[in-house]
Amino acid sequence: IENGMKVTANIKVENINYLKNHSFEDKDASMWEVTYVKNSDGTDVQTKAGDAMTGENSFHWYHTSDQEFKVEQKLTAEKTSEYTALANIQGGDVGDDAVVYLYVLVNGVEYKSQPVVLDGWVNWKVPIITDIPVNEGDEVIVGMYVKCAAAGWGTIDDFEFYSQK
Repeated sequence: IENGMKVTANIKVENINYLKNHSFEDKDASMWEVTYVKNSDGTDVQTKAGDAMTGENSFHWYHTSDQEFKVEQKLTAEKTSEYTALANIQGGDVGDDAVVYLYVLVNGVEYKSQPVVLDGWVNWKVPIITDIPVNEGDEVIVGMYVKCAAAGWGTIDDFEFYSQK
């Protein structure tokens, strides 16, 4: 600046995330819908910073019996673009036949991430789907599917859905 003093600015550029309450930090989690296929009482929004990717809250699951569910959020696309979806997930004891993946539905057309292998506490995995074609006004659903053995557990945090442009 004029008097010779040096000024440094740290700037963090972030994508615009179109998902509401993507990190489960807000008390109102009504925008997230949970659909149970098997055992309907093993999920919740948990307040435990050690199990969250960021903040204190995350979507948590555990049941003494086999579980199968999906957690998802529906939105209407604000602009035409190619999009990226991702989430952070960690867990364990899910069994050899576990099936875990991130998905996006665009007007009923499904895009899926590679299968996620959960292998322990805070061993975060980040399934990602890129180049999802979306038109303005399209109905979009972003979610995570989990099918696991009895006593399987984990948390999901920091979902993202953003335009690549």
